[in-house]
Amino acid sequence: LTRSSAASDVYKRQGLAQERVTREMELAHNLQMKLLPMAEDFEGAEVAARVQPAEMVGGDFFHLLHIPDGRIGVMIGDVSTHGFPAALIMALSMSAATISAMEVEGPATVLRHLDDALRDELESTEMYLSLFYGVLDPWKGEMVYANAGHPHAFIIHDDGGRERLHATDPPVGIAGPEAYSERAVPWARGEDLLLLFTDGISDTLGELEGGKGEEIVLEAATAGRRGNPAMIVDDLFDRAERSDPSIPADDRTVLAMKV
Repeated sequence: LTRSSAASDVYKRQGLAQERVTREMELAHNLQMKLLPMAEDFEGAEVAARVQPAEMVGGDFFHLLHIPDGRIGVMIGDVSTHGFPAALIMALSMSAATISAMEVEGPATVLRHLDDALRDELESTEMYLSLFYGVLDPWKGEMVYANAGHPHAFIIHDDGGRERLHATDPPVGIAGPEAYSERAVPWARGEDLLLLFTDGISDTLGELEGGKGEEIVLEAATAGRRGNPAMIVDDLFDRAERSDPSIPADDRTVLAMKV
């Protein structure tokens, strides 16, 4: 009876400990999601965005910023791993980006500041960060961007044409002290769609539907380019929900924006 009682106490403590861990994980997830801006409430643009971590927390993120003179800053990042270490880098990146974007001119300088701010953490954790940051001036009809190794950044034009916003530099953490540069591309106000996503969504859809995942995402966005960006994001995540939950996934993020 004594042994049975002792075993029961052990199981009870283990159950309580597991419940505490679960609550803490849920809290961490909720806090991380609250760091992200409310895309649907962002003034001056029609934006839809969603982040779905592979675990309770992850390393994908997006950011939206109002820049002086009526410009809009838009960012997407993908930390090289997921889980708590990636979530820490994600939080640090968003904080540093907010400060830098308000203090300095130009996406390249913002990425330079981010690299400097994150260097020690990225080196100690052996991680890196692919990052796209664009500053859109809808009145000037131009977007200036810096792309630190992020492969999935596109402008989809009203006629269905697609323009890849190629990387200007390697990812943050491995680009080196001489990075970063930036490019300017035309923007057709009221017509163009900015599409940013991470490989978690494209890889999932590629496995589910066969073919190249990036092309599947682009086809969906092109088909919905004249509608509400939220319909594009919802469609992609609805299709990704059919994936096998037993197969480990990467963090998934999609952002679609019209101005």
